[in-house]
Amino acid sequence: MTSHRPAREILADARFSARSELKRVPVARPGADPFIGQPALPGWLVDMDPPDHTRFRRLLAGQFTFRAAVRR
Repeated sequence: MTSHRPAREILADARFSARSELKRVPVARPGADPFIGQPALPGWLVDMDPPDHTRFRRLLAGQFTFRAAVRR
């Protein structure tokens, strides 16, 4: 388990990336993670790093409020 401070430091460190083509698994398991090591799908927000991730997150944030969800 990781405490709050080290987790925040890692998340803020530009040496770490969310991009799937940069991810590596410590132990290979055939078929377990098909996207690891491959470029992300276009527009795949979870595999973007700032500043692209930040820009898209700000554009989409209003669509994920409680009020927006209830309207649908």
